Amino acid sequence: MGLRGPRKLTSKALKDKGARVDRVRQRQQEEARQQRALLRVLPVPDGRPLPEGLTHPTAVAFWAETTREFTFDAQALALFRQGVFSLQSAELAREEVAAEGLSSIDQAGRRAAHPSVKTELEHRRLFAQLCRQLGFLKE
Repeated sequence: MGLRGPRKLTSKALKDKGARVDRVRQRQQEEARQQRALLRVLPVPDGRPLPEGLTHPTAVAFWAETTREFTFDAQALALFRQGVFSLQSAELAREEVAAEGLSSIDQAGRRAAHPSVKTELEHRRLFAQLCRQLGFLKE
């Protein structure tokens, strides 16, 4: 028993114990949220310092590499910053879909796509659009 009462079983322990599928899925979602909440700070050796809240390794690496190679004026930096945060959101949505599955069955018994699939697509489109505006991608 922990300081705040009994410990919660992990999703794997619940599954092994034969718990209902919805309880296992709910625990997997809680574990995914807890994992995303962990702060990951990666150093940027050269270039601009990391923006506050930028934690995903892919986005951090893109920020570090790009700010080392390019200089930005204020407007371009604002666009680039927005693009990097879109990349981070897309990566987090992809991880959520990977953890929870591409689709689920709703209350009516129909198969429904995971909401994060649409979120990932929107953020990747925004990221590509901002990269095009900055001249990183050729049309």
